[in-house]
Amino acid sequence: MKQLPTNEPLLYVDQPELQKPKSHMQSEFKSHKSEELPNNNQQHDVERSTFKHLSIEEKINYLAEIPHGLFQMRCRFETKDKTYYGVVTAKNEESIDIVHSGRQRVTVNIADIEHIHLIGL
Repeated sequence: MKQLPTNEPLLYVDQPELQKPKSHMQSEFKSHKSEELPNNNQQHDVERSTFKHLSIEEKINYLAEIPHGLFQMRCRFETKDKTYYGVVTAKNEESIDIVHSGRQRVTVNIADIEHIHLIGL
């Protein structure tokens, strides 16, 4: 086998030795609020702050008050007879309107709803 001649590199890259930049970060934080231990009512509010711990009425109010400019949250609404998947579009005192599977509108009585679960945007 004939060996090809070796050529020198056509481009030499010189890497300068740079020092790591120094960053000035916050080292202390002071709060103006008093540091009290939460009482039972405050602990109860903290525990109920997530969606799954809200009551059905609170969940419906939360879903109905989402501004229309934001993404609407899709939910699973379980009743004794049927399960609906969709977005809450309107709320009355006794019922809610759900856009169900595409563009079909369904009205469900609030008293019939047993569970509400978030399923995504």
